[in-house]
Amino acid sequence: MAVAPLPVRPLQHRPATLPCAPASVTPPRAAPPGKLLSELSLVMPAFNEEAGIEQVVVAARAALAERCERFEIVVVDDGSTDSTPSRLRTARRRVPELRVLTQPTNLGYGAALARGLRASRFDPVLYTDADGQFDLADLDRAVPLLAGADLVAGYRAERADAWLRKLASAGFNLLARLVLGIEARDVDCAFKLFRRAFLDRLHLVSTGFLVDSEIYARARRSRAVVRQLPVRHLARLAGRSTVRLTAVWKSGRDLVALRARLRAERRGSARATAHPTWQSR
Repeated sequence: MAVAPLPVRPLQHRPATLPCAPASVTPPRAAPPGKLLSELSLVMPAFNEEAGIEQVVVAARAALAERCERFEIVVVDDGSTDSTPSRLRTARRRVPELRVLTQPTNLGYGAALARGLRASRFDPVLYTDADGQFDLADLDRAVPLLAGADLVAGYRAERADAWLRKLASAGFNLLARLVLGIEARDVDCAFKLFRRAFLDRLHLVSTGFLVDSEIYARARRSRAVVRQLPVRHLARLAGRSTVRLTAVWKSGRDLVALRARLRAERRGSARATAHPTWQSR
């Protein structure tokens, strides 16, 4: 059955107080005939995804080979304690474009994502989860929006989650908007397409699941152009979510701490601008 097209919802952040670099508007390198993109890096953090990681990587390769002249799939194994590492070694024999980065211990989702983004080599860069809940065919609608934006951020049009997970997510999204002032419809949606120029200015410090909130907050601060796109959300290939309602309250405290850190950075930048260091010849 054909899937009806989903509408695009634009998102414009309010200008930041401090002067920042303008949004990057140069489109990515022109794609060759018959391809959507000339190149793409796909980054996926993974932790204990033995049940589906091979299938996800192989499916990603098929989707990207159809759309990109060249690409890479960067999986960051965040200290998995199951057979995820061996499954990735098996997948590597079938997917030559796969690069596996291994964290010696579990350092957190944000730390794994930041490492993968830093290690990516192509432009643009897409990040998604390793549990197979997002359809890379949505690149067909995301890529055209990137020509005039720094970031195209997905939001889940119809979530394939249990009601408790949906409730927890709604609570977190409300807190993130109130505490950080961001305008994201679905903060933690793991479908984000970055321009390389914007990504190179993005210095993430969050090590856990707050990393998406930090991405939006830093985009707002730098006056980045962000567009939101509804994307399809699929059921997990295996396993179940470990998110609980109690995590929302902890996340609220973490959001307040992140806001304090960002404000401290802003004050430091303002002082540096107001008191330049003079050097004599």
